[in-house]
Amino acid sequence: SIEVTFHGTRAEYVSQILNDGLNPNMCVTGNYGHGAYVATHAGVAHQYADPDENSWRHMCVILAAVGNKLVKGGKEGKEGDLNGTAVDRLVNPTQYCFMDQDRLYVSHLITYRAIGLDLQRQGGGFEDPFHQKLHSAMCAASSIRASPGKASADRQTSKDPSKERLRPEKAEK
Repeated sequence: SIEVTFHGTRAEYVSQILNDGLNPNMCVTGNYGHGAYVATHAGVAHQYADPDENSWRHMCVILAAVGNKLVKGGKEGKEGDLNGTAVDRLVNPTQYCFMDQDRLYVSHLITYRAIGLDLQRQGGGFEDPFHQKLHSAMCAASSIRASPGKASADRQTSKDPSKERLRPEKAEK
């Protein structure tokens, strides 16, 4: 399958990426194996789009041939073959790591400024609010499946925003 993905980068790499594509040998992070990294949503790629001296950030839109073979990547160098795609997690991945440059096509460059963001670095990247909300929603959904009787009561009384969305809609009169 072909997916639209994102790659955040620094200004000094933009020309090379636009001319030559993403080079798997230029990887400097290596959290999920050796290769070129792309993100499934712009929020993750933003973490790697460091601002230049004028606060401009750069993100490429990448068409990625993901394929059917996903492998859980890791710092210890666990990688798939050239036909496999290493991921941060097998279910709902947020990052792909490609060893084969021919499976990535740079289609657009987005140049932007982020105003009013106060993100904090967490480990090798930044705090990812999208991932935190997704994780909360997945935990809430799994607790509903685990205890269906209790879930009905939780839906009616919970003040947790991730559970509020699970409350059945009331019909307007």
